[in-house]
Amino acid sequence: MNKRLVIHVMVMLITIIVGGYIARQLNSGVERTAMEGKAFSTTYAGFNKFASDIQWMLFINYAGSIKSVNKDTAPIIYKKLKAIVANDPGFAKAYEMGALMLSVEEPEKALEILEIGFGNKALSSNYKIPLYAGLILTHYFPDKETNKTLSRAEKYSKVAVARSSGGEKGAIGQLIYVRAKKIKNDGTYTFSKDVVISVTSDKQARIIALFDEWRATQEKSMAMNSTNSMPADFSPVGFDNFNKINYTEMILPLIQSAKQSESENKDVIDTITLIRNEMFKGRHLCDKCIFSYGPGEKFCSSCGINVQVYGICPKCSSVVKGRFCSSCGTDAVPHKAEQVRHE
Repeated sequence: MNKRLVIHVMVMLITIIVGGYIARQLNSGVERTAMEGKAFSTTYAGFNKFASDIQWMLFINYAGSIKSVNKDTAPIIYKKLKAIVANDPGFAKAYEMGALMLSVEEPEKALEILEIGFGNKALSSNYKIPLYAGLILTHYFPDKETNKTLSRAEKYSKVAVARSSGGEKGAIGQLIYVRAKKIKNDGTYTFSKDVVISVTSDKQARIIALFDEWRATQEKSMAMNSTNSMPADFSPVGFDNFNKINYTEMILPLIQSAKQSESENKDVIDTITLIRNEMFKGRHLCDKCIFSYGPGEKFCSSCGINVQVYGICPKCSSVVKGRFCSSCGTDAVPHKAEQVRHE
């Protein structure tokens, strides 16, 4: 008999025997871990992930068979999820979907599941896990209104924003929600060394929270430019994502709404004035309704009151589109021309 043929036959026999052993182990192990909520104690040639996939299918079937998540079904769901993520720690959907299922009945267990995923370096770019952790803390925890719980939620929410694209409205919305809750609980906000604002309204607190995030990002950006180094609490990607957020466009509708609905609240009006002067320097906004108006306009198109006219030729009063008036040729910025001649 050909020696090479004998070797091939022996290799095939060994492969069949070993494969059969692994298959038997997996067959009993998958059923045991899936139904009893246990994970493999040994890694079988990378088959743990395969087992996790099977467990996930069984989990989906179980989830579809129950009417609701209650005190009886929640512990079973929890055990199954723990087994799934133990066999495949990088299974993001198991953390996300599983935690949401447990969030109402067992918020502490839901957070525990998410914290396992949050600590996994392989999922360090996943923003949904910290986002859901923050949401569960602020909506389902018994002490959700306390600053202690809100501070925990803030930590997760900041990570969610840093990991997202910066345009993810759910992430920034959750962060502002948490920050506003804390500000309202505190009752005051230190605008500057000499100015402390009383916080008496939920809408006011949300406006301040947005302003505070905007100012913090501006300060960190300036510090980075002056020192040419990244702020200690931001990764390069995270800092870039915070910089992408258009805080001014997010806060403007809130200010406009508050100006109308809370016009009798002095604390709110004072807050709007302070923030407007800092965030909207150079922008022409109606004093009454805070809507923008264009060059040459004498009345606000939103509320109809007189506005301070800008952008017109000092000679013929035409709207100026550049340095020189397109109607009469007058230098519309004579002080700048004078400065150039002196230089």
